[in-house]
Amino acid sequence: MKDIVSSVTDFIGFYNTFRPKERLGFFTPVEFRLMNPKGVYPAIIIT
Repeated sequence: MKDIVSSVTDFIGFYNTFRPKERLGFFTPVEFRLMNPKGVYPAIIIT
């Protein structure tokens, strides 16, 4: 059980700090949260 908890905790850290997300403007979730404390998503402008 400890191995599972450790693996999930490690993955959550990776997921939030090292994996850029297209929907967040190719920032990681942590970077996006730090830049947007109100949680406003980047606007997509179609020309």
